[in-house]
Amino acid sequence: MIPTMSDQLDHDLRNRHKNDPFEDDDDDRLFHTSMNGSVFADQLIHGVDPGILQGSELNTCEILMEQVREAAEQAKETFVAHMENHLRDLKDTMKYGCSVKQDRREDVDSKEKRKETRVSENQFVPRKSLLTELLQNKNIQTVNNIFVAVLVVIILNSALLQYLRVGSVSETFELAFWCLGKIPHVLYIWCQMMLWTTAVFFGTLSYWAHHPDPSSGPMMIPHIGWLLLYICGILAFLMYPPCAIIIHNLPILSSFIILLEQVRLLMKMHAFLRIIVPRALSWKQKVSGVNEATTNGRIESRSVSKVAGEHAPCPDFSLFLYYLFAPTLIYQDKYPMTDRIRWDVVRKNFFQCFVTGCYIFLMVVHFALPVTEKFAQEHYTIRDFIRTTFTFMIPAGACLFLGFYLILHCWLNAWAEMMRFADRLFYKDWWNSTSFASYYRDWNLVVHNWLYTYFYKDLRAIGLGPKMSLISVFLLSAFFHEYIIAVALRFCYPVLFVLFGIFGVMFMFVPDLGSANLRGTLVWLILFIGSGILLCLYSFEWFSRKNCPGDYEWYLDIFVPRSLVCNKLQFV
Repeated sequence: MIPTMSDQLDHDLRNRHKNDPFEDDDDDRLFHTSMNGSVFADQLIHGVDPGILQGSELNTCEILMEQVREAAEQAKETFVAHMENHLRDLKDTMKYGCSVKQDRREDVDSKEKRKETRVSENQFVPRKSLLTELLQNKNIQTVNNIFVAVLVVIILNSALLQYLRVGSVSETFELAFWCLGKIPHVLYIWCQMMLWTTAVFFGTLSYWAHHPDPSSGPMMIPHIGWLLLYICGILAFLMYPPCAIIIHNLPILSSFIILLEQVRLLMKMHAFLRIIVPRALSWKQKVSGVNEATTNGRIESRSVSKVAGEHAPCPDFSLFLYYLFAPTLIYQDKYPMTDRIRWDVVRKNFFQCFVTGCYIFLMVVHFALPVTEKFAQEHYTIRDFIRTTFTFMIPAGACLFLGFYLILHCWLNAWAEMMRFADRLFYKDWWNSTSFASYYRDWNLVVHNWLYTYFYKDLRAIGLGPKMSLISVFLLSAFFHEYIIAVALRFCYPVLFVLFGIFGVMFMFVPDLGSANLRGTLVWLILFIGSGILLCLYSFEWFSRKNCPGDYEWYLDIFVPRSLVCNKLQFV
């Protein structure tokens, strides 16, 4: 009977173990384990020379065992490496599962803590604006230099083309002076609004706050009467600026200045009222309790004046006046302040405001006017709308960023420096937004914090759901944006209201799909398209009213879209 390979190997191993009883049997156990396994058997067998197995001489036993030992060592190394890889994969899988659970728990916790985070963001601390820190980097400063160089090129190009066309460059300056004309009327209307805010509003609120009993004092008016008086005053403040703009026939930019100041003062007054009224009601309750105790003889009468002096609900006029000019809409009695005013920073920011404003003006004059100034003089089609919209996307997107830089960076930083206001966080890195929810939060923190603190939270407090409160915030913001544009342009063409109040809300609920780079690109793409649509449609409507007069009454002419009803429009 011919012995098999396994029998031969077992016989040689037993003989070797008898000859050397001190030999470790680990190799023997490893050998049998490997031979009985299905994974490493072939590796061990192929490690032995088949020619040696055919012989039976004793001198071949040592050679055979040496080869078996080498094959076993290789199998052992392979087995250990395989187990290490398996354990590593198992560890990574468990770690990933734990991280997914952790992320889910963090997502749930973030929904609960989101409000607390937003409230903590309203705490004022000394900090710089983000672009102020970024512009200290020489690479970002190079981008700023490129923008300046492009501005110089546009100025030279516009001046050269106008000189070659009409032989003069005075038309651009005349248009600029017209847009920003009637400055004395602007100052007159602004002074009246400030006088109403400081004298009427603050004086009335201070008088009401410092009288514990509404039936006491020279004017015995109950609380409901004060509320109706406040509502009537706000309605009058809403009506006066647009009426003054129409009466004095102020141009576009002058009208924008008055309307923006009107909305800013309205938001300031409402925020101040929201802080003072709870204080006053609490103070009135304490004084009423002290008065009752004094009447019953439990405490002395001088305690009333002591309580009234220590817990005065309305702050001094100096605090209110500082708040009116501080670059924030959230009222506090104290803000973090810098040590001194750096007038070089003030001059630099105001100069950048002027340069950026010229940049926006030249972008509109150079790219928008040549396309739209002859609109409605000839027949036009829907195809012209589409072509012009895509033509306006790049300049409109540039104007969007330049407008942000002018108002939210240069203008607010200049006033913050003059008022020694130390918290300069007026925006975040909205340009890195991967969703419209983060874009709306980071674009304008000044307005966002006001809307959240004094409008969204109040709606939630009265029982309105989170989605309806969010929609209400968007509708309020879209209404005042459209109000400013409608009064300044003298017609109601609610393109911004539709894009912001309807589509803007829809984009808030779009789920995150794809990578962060893809989502960020889509946000910028939608911003460019929306800006192009706004600039195109408002320009078309403006020049349609110039070039295609209508026969409507004045109250109907404000709302009738002339660019759509003009007989020069062809839908095919």
